[in-house]
Amino acid sequence: MPLRRRIPRQEPMAETPPPQQQAPDILADLYNALRALSGLRMERNLKARQASFFKEFMKLNPPSFDGRPDPTSTERWLRDVKRTFTSISTPAEF
Repeated sequence: MPLRRRIPRQEPMAETPPPQQQAPDILADLYNALRALSGLRMERNLKARQASFFKEFMKLNPPSFDGRPDPTSTERWLRDVKRTFTSISTPAEF
């Protein structure tokens, strides 16, 4: 005949507030945490997209500004840089 196991006696539990009283606080905390995570994720995605556009921009070997005070050469440089940005469809916010 197998031995019987003894079941330990359970101590009476201390009174705890009903879960309904804590639920609004927990839900508010959960909501705030999810909003924060969502914001971090969006920020990380934006940084990754910016880095991707920068890599594409640099692959096209954009013209470098030579620093001459001549307005004509400066305008030409700016036009060429804008054309490079346009060619890779860079969003305006970048």
